[in-house]
Amino acid sequence: MTTQDENWELMTVLGVPWKEAVELSAEDKQYLLSKATAVKEEQLKRQEIEMELEAKAFQQRVSAANPAV
Repeated sequence: MTTQDENWELMTVLGVPWKEAVELSAEDKQYLLSKATAVKEEQLKRQEIEMELEAKAFQQRVSAANPAV
């Protein structure tokens, strides 16, 4: 990942202003990048759960609208 990619990641995921991301030490930047990865993983898990719940709700609506004869 380039320095610009790292800064973009910090800015978009954690909200770190670009100017501050540029001034971070390498150690702090790596720490924050690891936190950004954790945040993204948690967001993906929540999104998957939401999609599963929506699919179940849809299936329940379909089943209720078309009861078995």
